[in-house]
Amino acid sequence: MVQILFVNRFFLPLLAVFVLSLSARSLHAQYSNYDEIFQVSGMSFGTAELNQSKLSIDQRQWGISGGYGWDLNDRSDRLTLAASYDYLSLEHGGPITQPLDIHQVFVGAEFLKTWKNPYWGSTISAYFGLSSDFDTLYNSSFQSAITGMVHYGKSNDLIWSAGIFYSDQPFGPWVFPILGVDWKFSKRGYLSFFPMYRIYLEYGLKLDHLYIGLESLAEGMSFNLSEFQGQTDSYLTTFSDQFPYYPYNNTLFIDWYIKKNYVLFLKGGWTLGREFRHYTSNHDELTTSVYNSSISNALILQAGFAIRFRKF
Repeated sequence: MVQILFVNRFFLPLLAVFVLSLSARSLHAQYSNYDEIFQVSGMSFGTAELNQSKLSIDQRQWGISGGYGWDLNDRSDRLTLAASYDYLSLEHGGPITQPLDIHQVFVGAEFLKTWKNPYWGSTISAYFGLSSDFDTLYNSSFQSAITGMVHYGKSNDLIWSAGIFYSDQPFGPWVFPILGVDWKFSKRGYLSFFPMYRIYLEYGLKLDHLYIGLESLAEGMSFNLSEFQGQTDSYLTTFSDQFPYYPYNNTLFIDWYIKKNYVLFLKGGWTLGREFRHYTSNHDELTTSVYNSSISNALILQAGFAIRFRKF
């Protein structure tokens, strides 16, 4: 099944999985206002409702990720390697409760190329990993993705990016285009606008020390289950056939640089468009389990620590 969508994720697990590290020097494409080499965080969702069964659902998530990039030459062509681990806990309020404990382990690499014309650059990145309850077969829980992008901008303050993302999920390939802009519109303000994937607005209350902003981030995932309510080697996905295709986390955030490069961050907000689709092992039929349902919106809270190198 191939779907062409105007969305991006992963790029997810993209950002949850992959640590982008693009150069912002000498008119190079940036695609981010900082390089992040380490992050650890915890995320909790307020109790929501599985709309089809009216059962409550609790969801919690913890993660750790890291990455490091090297300049390869005097044009700052850059190679970045990264890895991440996430643990997801799901529990519903039904009479027969079987909590789901999901593990996600991914590794990735990214190469940024600065062309001879300093206004142009390109990025190719890939990640590979496992997403399951870790009792499934390796080949059933393996996932991979590749992204290719081209960047253009006559200054570091305004960078346009376009490209395409391809991933191999349990339900098959997932393909869609990427189009957006990064704009440093003032000394204190920065906007990253990638519709259907990520909208990020940051304002520096105290430069190099305290930043606030808002973020709307599409975060989809798929994972395999060895056994669940009579199903063997089934899988659960948050990808959807209908708009908005991904669940969105819409949050306000505050980043406090307690010391140069060392950041405590806090996010709080509201979810939008969450749902689960639970497929049988043949990947063609939906099951009748409680996890084949849309989910009511809920409050979300995330806190963590990161090591970041700001570009501006």
